[in-house]
Amino acid sequence: MTNPDSWIDLVGASELELQARFGPPEVRRAAEEGVWLIFATGAGRLRVRCRSAVSERPGTASWTLTLREPAGTLAAAATRIGLWPAAAPDVAAEDVTEPLVRRVLTSSDGFSGPNSLTATVRGGRFTHLSVFDEPPDWV
Repeated sequence: MTNPDSWIDLVGASELELQARFGPPEVRRAAEEGVWLIFATGAGRLRVRCRSAVSERPGTASWTLTLREPAGTLAAAATRIGLWPAAAPDVAAEDVTEPLVRRVLTSSDGFSGPNSLTATVRGGRFTHLSVFDEPPDWV
C-alpha cells in the first residue's frame, strides 16, 4: 500500500498490512479460502475478504466500506478514502435510477486491476463503497 490516505491499493494487501494500517480487526472469522475481517475506521465500518497465503492470489480480494456519514455524491463518498478522481465521473445519489453505481477502478501503480467499484445508494445517499479484485463484467 503506497498512500496511507488512499484506499485504492487495499486490494491485494495482506492481513498484516491491513492490521498495520487499521489496527486489530473487531472481527476475524476463518473462511474456506481465507478470512473475513471487520475494522472500525474513521470513515466507517470496513469489511474485508482476504484469501489465504497459499492461494494463487493471496491478500485482499474485496472490501466494503459502510460509510459513517452517507454522501450526496459519488465524489464526496470516494474522496473520503482517496478514491477520487479514480472513481469518476461524478453522480448525485438523488439522480441515480438504480441502487448501484458501477465504475472501473485502476490502482495507483497502474498495474494492478482494473478492479470493480460499486457504490450503493439508499435513501437518496451513497451508503456503501465496495471494491473487487476482478475486472468489471459490465464494460
